Amino acid sequence: MEGAFLGTDKQLQDMYQLCFNIPKIELHSHIGGNLRPATFLELAEKEGISVDHIDFYNVTLKGAFDIFAVVGKILNSLDVLQRVIREIVEDYSKTNTRYLELRSGPKAFGENTKEDYIKAVVEVLEECETLFPHITVRLLVSINRSAPMESNLEAYELAKKYIVDEKCKYIVGLEFSGNPKDNSFEDYCENIFNPAREAGIKISVHTAEIEDHHEETEKILDFKPDRLGHCCYMNEEEFKRVAELEIPVEVCISSNVGTMNLSTISQIKHIPTLHSMGCTIIPCCDDTMLFNTNMINETFELVNMLKLEEEELKSILNKGIDAIFDDEVKALLASET
Repeated sequence: MEGAFLGTDKQLQDMYQLCFNIPKIELHSHIGGNLRPATFLELAEKEGISVDHIDFYNVTLKGAFDIFAVVGKILNSLDVLQRVIREIVEDYSKTNTRYLELRSGPKAFGENTKEDYIKAVVEVLEECETLFPHITVRLLVSINRSAPMESNLEAYELAKKYIVDEKCKYIVGLEFSGNPKDNSFEDYCENIFNPAREAGIKISVHTAEIEDHHEETEKILDFKPDRLGHCCYMNEEEFKRVAELEIPVEVCISSNVGTMNLSTISQIKHIPTLHSMGCTIIPCCDDTMLFNTNMINETFELVNMLKLEEEELKSILNKGIDAIFDDEVKALLASET
């Protein structure tokens, strides 16, 4: 991917090494989009599912949801779920990512309930504390705008039970995602997001992923989530509101190049705009499998895009710590920087 950084080979190597060495946080990572490619192909073959129709070298927004459709068929048991999460955590730990928030909506597999899904995630995250002690991993429960309301209400009730009632440290918030062409954020406020906020549950919302969704973007900004995701297609007034409201933004460079049908990162305008207005931006992967990326790469691409010096990069990453949803870990990471 072509970047904007015009340093010498030695400067590029040094900066890439810095992007590896520097502690990182990942706040926008969908479990279903982060399978190892080998695991994805192995499971698809095992289930007899063809993936010949998928173009892994040119993943558009439509292509991303084609892949998620296959993932929904192959990620079909609690054992597979736990294996996938272990592999994801291991892969992130190898990039010196210190804190990771995964995202997923609970699913029922056979005789297993959606609560069994949540319990399985909690179990494997607890296990990962021993397997990979240098990374802390938490879960955001997904509210999927493409799913039936009844399913999302059940997901919310489970999130509330584990966050508010049981105070489970592994579940730290809600996130709103799914096909941006389906339904609207406002449809979920009365029964999910308003009561969630009243209960003290933190919320991240995919925002302005596609063009001409300004009415929805306005409603999202009126709600003022704890974090926003993407913000690709905002107008000047919307960017100003993000800055005024001081809402941190999860930015996903490789993902945006694909879903916005761009050729290079230099064509991305929303991230430089957010940065120039003083917004907190957090580099994230979104989906490592879909976009062939990792946290080192996303950090390096941010350096290239914004032409950052070392201290500027450290400042951006340190500001991002305040946006994580686990307050205890936030305090710990802040004390270490």
